[in-house]
Amino acid sequence: AVEIAPKNFTVRAVRAFNNIALPIMFDRHNTGINDMKELVTLYERNPLSSRQTVIKAALEKLIEVSEANKNTEDTTLWNNKLNGLNLD
Repeated sequence: AVEIAPKNFTVRAVRAFNNIALPIMFDRHNTGINDMKELVTLYERNPLSSRQTVIKAALEKLIEVSEANKNTEDTTLWNNKLNGLNLD
């Protein structure tokens, strides 16, 4: 579905969270992380309030992953984006 509609927020979100939830042995974790990064980009281009819960969860997961990888630059980036969200 992502190949057919790569800029579709909902399609990308479903794949992202499903891939992250799979056990590591399925080797889909990086796809999920990349999809979450794309969700952030899509949200920044069109910040609809209906997407806030999804983007917040994606940013929290990106922070978790970057902290686990000891990547302080990415941790700071994702934290800044999370803190910059205008959550109603």
